[in-house]
Order: sequence, then C-alpha cells, then structure tokens
Amino acid sequence: MTQTSRVRLTIYLLGIFSLMVLALAGYLLRDPLGEWLAPHLPLVAGVVAAAAVASGVFALQEFIAGWLDGRNWERRARRAVEGRALTRSVSKGARRRFDLFDWLTGPFFRTRLGRWLADAWRGGFPLPSPPYWYLALMALTSAALFAFGAVITTGPPIFGFILGLLAPALPITLVHNRAVDWRRRLNDQLPDILDALSNSIKAGYSLEQAIEFASRELAEPGHGAFGRVARQIELDHPLTGALQELAQEYPGEDLRLIVDGIILQKEVGGNLSAMLQEMAELIRSRVKLANDMRALSSQGRLSGWVIAALVPVSAAILMILNPRYADVLFITLPGQLALVAAAITFFAGTFAIFKILQVEV
Repeated sequence: MTQTSRVRLTIYLLGIFSLMVLALAGYLLRDPLGEWLAPHLPLVAGVVAAAAVASGVFALQEFIAGWLDGRNWERRARRAVEGRALTRSVSKGARRRFDLFDWLTGPFFRTRLGRWLADAWRGGFPLPSPPYWYLALMALTSAALFAFGAVITTGPPIFGFILGLLAPALPITLVHNRAVDWRRRLNDQLPDILDALSNSIKAGYSLEQAIEFASRELAEPGHGAFGRVARQIELDHPLTGALQELAQEYPGEDLRLIVDGIILQKEVGGNLSAMLQEMAELIRSRVKLANDMRALSSQGRLSGWVIAALVPVSAAILMILNPRYADVLFITLPGQLALVAAAITFFAGTFAIFKILQVEV
C-alpha cells in the first residue's frame, strides 16, 4: 500500500469514526439539543439546505468529469497506434481532466494572491487535492464563525460579521504552517537524497534511474516528491521540466539550487557525482544552522503560544464560572464593539509575535 493510499484510508476511517461519535452524541443529547435548536430553526434549515445543494453540485461535477474523461480516453486510444504515441496520449490526457470548480476558480488562481494560496495548499497537503478546496475551507470557516457570533449575541450580528471576516486567517495559518513544516522536512532530507543520487551515479546508473532508485528508499515527503518526478520521466516527460515542476511545488533556495545545478550540468557537462556531493555538504551545513536557530527560538515560540492562548482561555473560564458577568459583552452594542476591537487586536498581536520569531536562514 502506497503512502497516499494509507493517508486516504486513515482519512476515511477517521471520517467514519467521527460520524459515529456525532450520531451517538446527538442521540444522547437529543433533549437539550432540541431545546437549543428550537429558536434557531431557520439557521439550521439554511445550513442543511446549503449542504444538500453543495453535495448535489459536487456529485454532478464528478459525473460530468467521469463522462468526459471516458470519452477522452476512448478517442485517444483509437488514435494511438504505437506504444510511444499511447504514452504521450496517456500523459496528455492525464493532465486534462475536466473539473468544473477548477474552471470556475481558474481566473482567481491566476492572480498573484491566487497563486500564493495555491502554492501554500499544494505544499501543505501531500494528497493531490485541487486548490479550490482551500477557498471552500475558508468559506466554511467564515460561515461557521459568523453563525457562532450571531447565536451568542443579540441584536445586530456585528460580532459575528467581524468573526466571519477574520475567520479565513485560521485556515490560512493552518495551511501555511503545514506547508512550511512539509518543506522543512523535505529540505532536511536533501543532503541524504543528494548522497543517494551521487552514489547511484557512481555505481553506473543514469540520473533518471538514480532518481527512481532513490525515491523508493526515501521517507515522506521526499518519497512523494521525487516519486512524482520518476513517474513523469516514465511518461516521457523531459527531466528538466519535471525538476522545474518540483522546484515550483516546493519553493526553497536549496532545492532551486539543486535543480539549477542539474540543468546547467546537463547543458554544459561536468562531473555530476562530484557536484551533487559538494551540494550535499553545503546544504547539510545550512540545515544544521537552521536547526540550531530553531532550537534557540523554541522558548520564544512557546511564550508566543502561551500569550496567544491566555485571552481566549481566560474568557472561556470566566464565562463558565460566572456567565452573567460577561453578558454585557454579548447583549449590548458597546459590548459587541469591544469584542470586535479585542478580536482584531488579538489577531494582529498574535501575527506580530510569530512574525518577530520567524528567522530565515
């Protein structure tokens, strides 16, 4: 079973377990949930209707995509009369799968902000999920926090509106941190990857064979990253193009240096094995320096997390111990404005703390 299959199986099992837990909790808490939902039936009905419409649209999109893919493969199979032509047909057809949501969000993801979000999404999640799921996640978070703010306050939903505006910061931060961690782990593997490539070339392998051999021996994320390069080479993609796509998917100075060095060596010639070993030593020293800086700043990051959690945790404890003491913040307009100001300054301060602690090597 491949790494991607294991991740998908884990996600499916977690989803089934979560549904079972939610169903059991709903059954056990049916009486208090009924009392709470009674005054909010329009909101619940709207959420259920939106979920039903979204599910129907996704199902329709998958049906159309499967039908068009089937026709596309049949047409290309009839035209392919040689093995090499069939390989190019498979490679070309695999890149042209119709996706309605990808087509609708394509203009946005061609902008500078869209490219930044798409790069963060692809770098943060190893599964080949399209970047429009990022927009769906942000929209779902905004809707959930808006509904939460509207339910806990009375009068105009000012607090819920501001929470909805600030909500995309949560998935953006989550995905960005995952992308940074994924790229850091790949960067830590680069010296060992270069050593494996260099040793394989010394043993008589070509660079393409060395990449395929090394990808099978690596752990994630190196296994998935260089495994995709090996599969693209098998589908008759040029090596330089596959490496450039890898550098775009995992942006970083060290990986870009490796890709540029390999491309330059293929153009002008030279001792590729020696060049890879020198790069491995250089990147190994940079990785050691980055790990030392991360260790030195660990106390500051812990302090930042404590300070960031201090306000919401204190507010939650206060609302549990003495709910009436904090009611003025939710039932009056000045209280809601104070909550809005607190939320804005909280997010701004948290962002400033972690930006100060970020050290680039």
